[in-house]
Amino acid sequence: MSSGCTKKAWDWLGRIRLLSWLAEIISAYWIPLASIVLTLSATAWARATMYWTWSAQWGHLPLGLAILVVFCLGVWSLNGLIWLRRKERPNRAQMQFEYSFGLALEGVIPSYDSGNELKTLEFRLVFRNVSDGPMAVQVDKFIVKIADRFCESETCKMTIPRSSSITIFPSAGFSNEAFRAFPDRVSGSIEYEATYGHPESLPVRRAHKMLHANLFINRDASGIQSVRANWVVSEESDMPI
Repeated sequence: MSSGCTKKAWDWLGRIRLLSWLAEIISAYWIPLASIVLTLSATAWARATMYWTWSAQWGHLPLGLAILVVFCLGVWSLNGLIWLRRKERPNRAQMQFEYSFGLALEGVIPSYDSGNELKTLEFRLVFRNVSDGPMAVQVDKFIVKIADRFCESETCKMTIPRSSSITIFPSAGFSNEAFRAFPDRVSGSIEYEATYGHPESLPVRRAHKMLHANLFINRDASGIQSVRANWVVSEESDMPI
């Protein structure tokens, strides 16, 4: 129990980085700081000598009072340093990001792999974070329907930096057998649902989209095939949780 509490305390101190902040201050102002420290040390030594001479006649009571004063000064100094650090660099609780409609669908990429028997054809989603902060995304539903076949991918999670995009690789696709059964031109749909928000908080938004897709399979005389797709959003919503 004590070791766990100690570890948490050290982790907490590491987050606010007091030591690195103090090192920056000392390296920038070491000359005036050294003068102040020497002056205060000389004054403190003189006062301590006078106090010790006076307190010798009172036994251990002055020593106890001195320890109490030092302890109070230490706690007060630590609280002051923490306050200054937070003023200089506000923590996440003081930062507010706007995530409304922050998860944008940037593209749908059909991927054809003739050497993959289980996932010959798959559809990848390209998401972009258009909010003003980092974003954690969890895709809870991802279903692709082509003709009379469909595939559903598993839940996946990712983190997208601000103003960046990421490609979602599905866990499921259409097998080689299903792909060979598709005509050269076929239509279908793509549906996904995702929750998102700040990486260190619970999700705050839920996005849902239904896409209508047209798939074009090009086969040349040599047997080489290529795939392209056109898509359009038919239904969408982005609601707070």
